[in-house]
Amino acid sequence: MSLAFLQEKRPLSRKEAVLLTFTLSWPTILAQLSSVFMQYIDASMVGRLGPMESAAIGLVASSTWLLGGLSFAFTTGFIVLVAQQIGARDEKTARNLARQGILVSLGFGLVLMALGLLASPVLPYALGGEDAIAPDATRYFQIVCLSIPLMQGISPELMAVNTRDDIKRWWEVVDRTAGRVVPPQDWSYDEKSGNVTV
Repeated sequence: MSLAFLQEKRPLSRKEAVLLTFTLSWPTILAQLSSVFMQYIDASMVGRLGPMESAAIGLVASSTWLLGGLSFAFTTGFIVLVAQQIGARDEKTARNLARQGILVSLGFGLVLMALGLLASPVLPYALGGEDAIAPDATRYFQIVCLSIPLMQGISPELMAVNTRDDIKRWWEVVDRTAGRVVPPQDWSYDEKSGNVTV
């Protein structure tokens, strides 16, 4: 599906809106389904350890999701900024933003880790846990908190140009001087230089 009709600045028909929503959202939907599937696998593996261990992990699961969500959201903000600079062909600014993003995200991850470690002894009780599962829940949450700085890095793959898929199908090249979308047959991409030629 070409996104050229978005440049026309006209209202979308219902069919176009549904098609656009599906086209833009299916990769995220698949990623989320994959994540849920992996969580089921994790839960089944923990379930084999025993009911008390499952209860301990389940007790702090919402808190681990909160920390993961905050980490991901913070990193995503920098990815968007870097992607905008790559799109504008300002590699120097993109590299500077990527470096800043890694450092600031690492710092944010260390702060989240420290807060999580401070909260870990009381968190299971605050969530209604009993003495039988609280120590295991605390240890599990501490392990998750210790891994937060490792999860904060901005993955180079997220900022790399995707040439694995059909670029003529998924890319949209815009001539900013004319303010129009360039038809796929009128442009080419050189992977070595990273340049699009119109």
